[in-house]
Amino acid sequence: MLRCQEEAVAGRKPSLNFTNSFGQYTTTIEDTFHRLGPDKEAAETQFEFLMR
Repeated sequence: MLRCQEEAVAGRKPSLNFTNSFGQYTTTIEDTFHRLGPDKEAAETQFEFLMR
């Protein structure tokens, strides 16, 4: 029986966060930290791109 790779992956679902110390939006996807910039709209666009 084959298992879907998504089932085998444990951990938190990536989300967009504002980090005060950096003064910008950040996220961690697959153990990689991404700085997305201070503009929320642009950060959301980048986040959606990274989640593909």
